Amino acid sequence: MAKVTWLGEDELHKREDGSGAGPSHVVWNGQKFPKDVPVDVTNPIAIAKAKGNKFFKVEGLPGRPRKEDVNGDDNG
Repeated sequence: MAKVTWLGEDELHKREDGSGAGPSHVVWNGQKFPKDVPVDVTNPIAIAKAKGNKFFKVEGLPGRPRKEDVNGDDNG
């Protein structure tokens, strides 16, 4: 299961004086994503779309560990 975090849209809502903030949450793909709070997502299509979206961060994907993680060093 992946953890998907909505990073918010503050930069889209800033005023000329630097004030302003975006919404505190978004509902996407039928799930509520509070800003900066990881949400469990199991739908592989939603996960793939979130990976390509600059407003989301995806963590905890199952898969092959990075090479340096296998032996505990950077040498593989």
